[in-house]
Amino acid sequence: MSTVLITGSSRGLGLELVAQLASRTTEIGLVIATARKCSAALSEVIAHASGRVLFVSLDVSNLESITRSVEQVNSALDQRSLDILINCAGVHSETRGGVALMSDLEYQLSVNVTGAHNVIRSYLPLIEGGEAKKIVNISTAYASMTRAAEVSYAPCPAYKISKAALNALTVQYATSYQDAGFIFLAVNPGVNILPKELTKLLLTIAQWLQTDMGGADADLTVEEGAKAVVDLVMSADQECNGRFKNIHVPGWAGYAGQEIPWEVRRNQVLHTHGEGEEPPPPRRQRTDGHGHGHGHGQWGITPESNPTPGTDADGSNYHVIQAKSVIELELGDCRHISKEQQSILNSALQLVSQLAVKESVESKEHGGDILVEDPAVTIPESPPPELLFLLLRTPSDASDIRWPDHISNKTFERMATELIKGGCRGRLFHQYCVCIYVKAICYLYQLSRVAVNATVMSQLSQSRKVYTAAALRSIKEFNVLTPPSLPAIQSLMSGALLMQHLGEINQCWILNSYAARQIAALGYQKVGNVPSRSEADQEIHSAVYWCYYIDRTLSALLLRSPSFPDMNVSPTELISTDTLSPYGPLIRILLDAAQIQGRLLALQSQDTPISHHHVLDDCRLLREKMEDIYPCLQSSRNSSPESIQQDWIAADFCYYAIMVEIHRTRLRCSFTPLVHKECLACARRSLEAFRFLLQHQGGMPGFDDPYPTFLTWTLFLYPLTPFFVLFCHIIGSLDQDDFNLTRDIIKSLSRFKKHPHLDKVLRLLTSLEQLCEPLFHGREEGASGRPLPVTLSMPETNNTNEALACAVNPMTGEFGNGDADPRNPDMAPVELGPSADWLTWQMFDSQLPSGWSNVDLGLYGLNG
Repeated sequence: MSTVLITGSSRGLGLELVAQLASRTTEIGLVIATARKCSAALSEVIAHASGRVLFVSLDVSNLESITRSVEQVNSALDQRSLDILINCAGVHSETRGGVALMSDLEYQLSVNVTGAHNVIRSYLPLIEGGEAKKIVNISTAYASMTRAAEVSYAPCPAYKISKAALNALTVQYATSYQDAGFIFLAVNPGVNILPKELTKLLLTIAQWLQTDMGGADADLTVEEGAKAVVDLVMSADQECNGRFKNIHVPGWAGYAGQEIPWEVRRNQVLHTHGEGEEPPPPRRQRTDGHGHGHGHGQWGITPESNPTPGTDADGSNYHVIQAKSVIELELGDCRHISKEQQSILNSALQLVSQLAVKESVESKEHGGDILVEDPAVTIPESPPPELLFLLLRTPSDASDIRWPDHISNKTFERMATELIKGGCRGRLFHQYCVCIYVKAICYLYQLSRVAVNATVMSQLSQSRKVYTAAALRSIKEFNVLTPPSLPAIQSLMSGALLMQHLGEINQCWILNSYAARQIAALGYQKVGNVPSRSEADQEIHSAVYWCYYIDRTLSALLLRSPSFPDMNVSPTELISTDTLSPYGPLIRILLDAAQIQGRLLALQSQDTPISHHHVLDDCRLLREKMEDIYPCLQSSRNSSPESIQQDWIAADFCYYAIMVEIHRTRLRCSFTPLVHKECLACARRSLEAFRFLLQHQGGMPGFDDPYPTFLTWTLFLYPLTPFFVLFCHIIGSLDQDDFNLTRDIIKSLSRFKKHPHLDKVLRLLTSLEQLCEPLFHGREEGASGRPLPVTLSMPETNNTNEALACAVNPMTGEFGNGDADPRNPDMAPVELGPSADWLTWQMFDSQLPSGWSNVDLGLYGLNG
């Protein structure tokens, strides 16, 4: 009876090969299972094998480990020979955005090729005396150069290249040792391309195997694939030497045991997808044994089949674009979740795609409604003198809790004086009116904080409507053809702030972009010696940094190219140092964050390929800059007046929303478990802050009609990706606490449906919530706590950077089937998967990473 050694046997295909070979008691005498560590699943197989399975530790990337394993195997064989060697260990990762971004080729070659070579040559002396002399390398149809164009949809170039090299290694060994009676064979165990002549479909049809690498959505079960591999190995003869064989599974046209071409045929044209073309999506087709196909497209769709629509001209659908981006990333390789959960993710993708199209149509039908005057509102001809006097009386010390803007007290006094004298006419009159009315609206927001009388609140709300209508009337008088000037810039920015307060984010961006162009035309962004600036310089600088803040924040939100030119100094330096406003530290933090958003947007919107390392380095730098902001965020919060404490909680929502975007950009480039966990932790923190604000609206400035005013500088101004990250996690992990968090927010927001934009956001969030609800039906009432489907062996540390360095190599982070990352022996193979986009247990692993666990949750009343 034969003895068999299998590498990479701790899980997946390797594990099932061990089990099935051990069950063949009439053919196989001993199965030697090797891996870096013996997993729990492998231990269970060994326990039920009645001594027919032996575990030997073997790290294919470590030559010393291979040598030690040979000694142990030789001792265990006790003068017997090794008959069959199956190289199953390997690694796999994905590269989004083109082969030029591939950065882990060397690592994959070292494991998938060099590792296999070292194992083969080390075990050749033991195999030489055996009867079968079979060496089988587990490869993939992705390695076929003949079919390269047909599998171009799979974004794993390093994996394809390494497996093609493994095939070449197989041929070289077969040629070199064929006279000695060896059989070297490459086997495709799961990924296959159905020949086009067997189907009338025009698209390539692919099948694959349900391993950790293949995912639960694959067609063949791991048992089916392993059985087919064993059958092929046991039946292989000298005719198979140097061949690349496909497995044979009855009833599957794509698995008919055929030989796979791996060379480029003469005169073959390798078609590549042209610019703007979508690669063909992987499809499934199973036959009934007579060649008739049964598609199961109802199992789900691939992200490629739903092209992401562009952002509307009015920017109204940016939230569904964000949702689609998050969900597509997870569907790119959703593993370890049930078909029901995958179906829900697919439904969510279809939902946001439909909403994107629907909202695009709605925005065209209802565009421009914001500038329609309300006939019930009487608009004054000019700002009433009493209003001017009221605003002039604002104290200029720390007791002034008005939100600062780009109009200083001295500038406002000059504008008010001109209007009172009546000497201001024409274009300048309307520019001043907009600035004054918008400042008045902001002042009313702050008055609402201290007004407890219902009649007073009603009158404040009515005054706001009047001032809004008056400001809109003057905005209509703007003429973009007039020469640029500081008053024009100030009025455009006041108009932009008004649009922000009205929830008209696209109009806000447009007006601010006009201001940015005028600033560039006048050269105001070219700042010289900041410390020695005059009062006129301070007035200009105030307009410059506010324009910069709005531009970078909204451009990042709407994924548009910034309008404000780059500056040679940090805009934070332009803030006057003598301001006593309690909001000063908060403005500085928001400006610092806006600069980071600008850098992140530039990274996300590169038109030309950039290196993998460049993306990772930039993301690391941006994350470090955000972490530098955090201590200031905490210390300034602690020293701020109690009356504006909740404004700092709103800043938390914004801060963590930006962190989520940084982490997601990093993850789209390369996966690491800790970054996934931090992304989820930041999403939770952002939404926990937002839920607190919704539950304590009385402490925020503004009104509740038609929605809480604070939404205009939180929900409307920063990315909604924390919601979508958490929804994906809920679907993948059935996390009751996170589901309750999102449900609480949606319930609080559902009272405010009058505004079109908020209604769109609610429509999306409510629909996603309804998709999640069936997952929680039948669960124990009151069940709480976050499930831990997989545990990571993270070192205990309170330093996030230490944890990242200890946990995984930040430049690759992928781990393959069979063995854990050989660079880090502390991480058990069962705990990590091979793909950069795994849905449930990585980005959505529910434990907070080290460093975040010490955050003061008591700030939001979350300590129970």
